[in-house]
Amino acid sequence: MAAVSLFKRRPQPSRENVRQAVPRQLPHVEAIPSDETTLLRVPLKEKLGATGWIARKSNSPSHHEIELDEIGAFVWSLCDGKRNVAGIAAALSKHYKITTHEAEASLLDFLDSLRRRGCLTLERK
Repeated sequence: MAAVSLFKRRPQPSRENVRQAVPRQLPHVEAIPSDETTLLRVPLKEKLGATGWIARKSNSPSHHEIELDEIGAFVWSLCDGKRNVAGIAAALSKHYKITTHEAEASLLDFLDSLRRRGCLTLERK
């Protein structure tokens, strides 16, 4: 008898599809720039039921903050919905004088982290 998987994995996009994806900042994220860093304030999702009631009564924070260093702030500024991942990697490579391969590898990890934290979306064109 053949084994049947109960959990199907979504197919992973190809490397070229990822390179062509366009990162876009989400409108609910507030960016507060300073000298060489940027602070991102991301609203937390409102909790429902007893958990939400306790959170509201205990004055839990309504947002979380992510501090971006100089390079992160540079990348964040390029996530304007006009440039794709490959274009941002090229700009990163040129600005910081690193190879495109190094820039792209670091960029993909960084963008995925921001996506999981609710700061941006990657739109496939």
